[in-house]
Amino acid sequence: MFPLLVCDIITQKSTLRVKYALYILHIESVFLLFATLLA
Repeated sequence: MFPLLVCDIITQKSTLRVKYALYILHIESVFLLFATLLA
């Protein structure tokens, strides 16, 4: 029971980190797109 709970927490944290990383990448790609359009 306890190890499963710990695994669940770790999984949730890692998925959150992945979502955050993808979000950052999305913002960077949009920013680069704007930079190339304005340049």
